[in-house]
Amino acid sequence: MRDHILEKPAEFARVLKDLDQAGLALSDEGKLTAMPRGYGQYKEHKYADYLKLKSFIVQVELGRGAWLDGDIVDCIVEYAKNCASLLEFGRTAKAAAVLG
Repeated sequence: MRDHILEKPAEFARVLKDLDQAGLALSDEGKLTAMPRGYGQYKEHKYADYLKLKSFIVQVELGRGAWLDGDIVDCIVEYAKNCASLLEFGRTAKAAAVLG
């Protein structure tokens, strides 16, 4: 993912924009405090903070009502749609790494 962010910054910007428009964001839980090994030269990069992420997680709080009112399936579908560009970015990153 880190290499893909560096290689495709405009696509990553779109991911962040899509998440923001949906009221979502990547979690920084467990984020490295320093640049990961091999990425030190990118410490001033626009997306340096994202290069420090150990995982790319988006969370949404589902209230009790979603479960009790039977809206949970609709909530999950909406969540998946809102995360679609991140999922696609991750798939293309994986494919690029495999073909690498």
